[in-house]
Amino acid sequence: MIALSFLFLVYTICNQVQAQQLLEQEAVEGETASAETLRLIASNTEALSSAARIEEVSGGQAIDSRVLRISVMPDGQDQDGIAFIAPDGGWNLTDWRSIKADITNLSEHTIHLGIRADTPGSEETNKGWAHKLYQYVQVGETKTISLNLYNTDWAIEPPMNVRGLREKPGQAIIPPNEVIKISVVSVRPNQTDTFTVSNLRGEGAMAKMSVDKFLPFIDKYGQFMHAEWDGKAKSDADLLTQLAQEKKDLAANPGPKNFNEYGGWANGPQLEATGHFRVTKRNGKWWLVDPTGKLFWSAGPDMLAADFTGHTGIDYREEYFAWVPPREGSPFSEHYFLNEGWAPHGFYRDNLPFMMFDFHDANLQRKYGKNWRDAFANMAHKRLRSWGMNTIAAWGDPAVYRQQKTAYTTHVWIHGARPIEGSSGYWGQFPDVFDPDWQETARKAIGAYKQEQSDPWNIGYFVDNEMGWGDTTSLAVATLTSPPDQAAKIAFMDDLKMNHRNIQALNASWGTNYRSWDDMLERQDADGLDVDRARPDLEAFYKRLCERYFRIIKQELKAVAPDKLYLGVRFAWRNDIAVKASARYTDVVSYNAYQGSVRDLFLPEGIDRPLMIGEFNFQATDTRGFGGQIVSARDQAHRGERYVEYIRSALENPQIVGAHWFEYTDESPAGRPDGENWNNGIVSGTDYPHYGLVDGIREIGYKMYEVRAGLAE
Repeated sequence: MIALSFLFLVYTICNQVQAQQLLEQEAVEGETASAETLRLIASNTEALSSAARIEEVSGGQAIDSRVLRISVMPDGQDQDGIAFIAPDGGWNLTDWRSIKADITNLSEHTIHLGIRADTPGSEETNKGWAHKLYQYVQVGETKTISLNLYNTDWAIEPPMNVRGLREKPGQAIIPPNEVIKISVVSVRPNQTDTFTVSNLRGEGAMAKMSVDKFLPFIDKYGQFMHAEWDGKAKSDADLLTQLAQEKKDLAANPGPKNFNEYGGWANGPQLEATGHFRVTKRNGKWWLVDPTGKLFWSAGPDMLAADFTGHTGIDYREEYFAWVPPREGSPFSEHYFLNEGWAPHGFYRDNLPFMMFDFHDANLQRKYGKNWRDAFANMAHKRLRSWGMNTIAAWGDPAVYRQQKTAYTTHVWIHGARPIEGSSGYWGQFPDVFDPDWQETARKAIGAYKQEQSDPWNIGYFVDNEMGWGDTTSLAVATLTSPPDQAAKIAFMDDLKMNHRNIQALNASWGTNYRSWDDMLERQDADGLDVDRARPDLEAFYKRLCERYFRIIKQELKAVAPDKLYLGVRFAWRNDIAVKASARYTDVVSYNAYQGSVRDLFLPEGIDRPLMIGEFNFQATDTRGFGGQIVSARDQAHRGERYVEYIRSALENPQIVGAHWFEYTDESPAGRPDGENWNNGIVSGTDYPHYGLVDGIREIGYKMYEVRAGLAE
């Protein structure tokens, strides 16, 4: 066991506590010669706002045992708590894997905490680095929260630039040699959170690996070479052995007895059968209803498709791979393809087009033979039923879901129309919904799915995903900074001319200096704009834009698929105006909610509509990959535990009618086109189930209807 070192601080009961400056940092031996930690000595601590209070708790005779108690009231900022400030020059954590602190929850409710490390400039836009990780702490629980500074427990020496990966093996996640602040925060508390913090430390001495030993680091099966784990394939024979073992497991676990053919609650009440999915509210809880009239709660994975996740860029990085086939003439050459358009972030964004190879598909070919696509589809349906899942969620392969063995959702992208030129977003710009071409593009995109329009197995349609809604004025301001021929800008100015008698009146209201309406149209800046003074106009147009977006999509969707549910836009970033517009026009509002629990996740006050979780997951920080940077788990079994906790919280939330796991298959450890390379999947890139996770999926899936109805815990 690694002996723990302690935070050496002299505390007073105030919002800024001066600390002893006896030591800046010191490596100390633990109980064994090989166990080392680095105790971190702060120059002072600070409460992050007046809503957070810090006080000393007596922890024992030795100064090592001192503990801080933090109370965070709900009227503070979204993430509030304590910051430990490093001495001048910062902490140099280059030789340490992680930052750790011990936490005890003194509240009478579960708390959601984060730990964050900052480098110089991290609070300024596009400067410096910050790294953070969040965990839940149960009532009375004492746990260690840990923030990895590296993605592996070794570092490449000398450092090299590993291109095209979001999480890079052997690389620091932030510059570890100048950590200036470490914060422990409560995340959006809705009541006062009280907890103790002690024992701040660096832990896990880093080993070194030479570049020559590191390269290559991806094996012939697309796996990370420099780690071992249960289920790692070493040969084609391993793939076949795993398949035989899984067939036995599926036979022993055929699926919940209380599922009907659609995965609805066979033993539940009988409602009107309409031949299509619909929504209903029963005993204070929202539900889906399947085509036969049985209550239905939707659980299943996104991106259930052979081709979506195992592909990775080969060009400019050939030395990363121990094996790739010839681009022509090999049985595996068919798994190459040229990416000419999609790389929104990372190394490949500036290196389009580039050649990719799909290791996942190559493994399916090795495992199932020439009819591997059919075998993949058949296995997917069997797995979902066996696991206690009943939905092929967004981005499922039509070749799989059109077999009509598992209920599914259809996802539609509306791409190709002109965006609002002044807008920005993580995945791209916001569409100009006032441009006539946008409505025509929406009509064609929705109408392209012919079979889905009347298929009883189709629950409904998601349209778009994780759009850049910004705050309640952002798209209006973006419209002002767009060119004069922007349809949205012309529409906005028409509104302004109705509300302000002349440009002088608008300038007086907004604080701007436009010379004329024509000058306002021509200009592409927001100089002088006082957002608070202009807020009524900005928010009115923002609301108009949001409502037009959802109204037009509903109109086009119901024109071709009147019996299908409009499942919303899958909000990742949201505000009340956008969500209320969605609730007005969609049948189900959808959120992508990467967090530990959704028990307290509700639509804005006054909105009583069904809610669906479009994406969530937990990524393991174990040896098989480099994930764990969104919502982490220790290992595959812990992923299963966290899955149970999340789904139970969703089942106990009266608004939520389903929750979809992102995604079916792990991303390539070498990175998809935008660099994501996370342990997201239920199955690995070699098509091997992560059984620790599967155990959790089965545990809650087999009893989810009883839990939803309040008949079981």
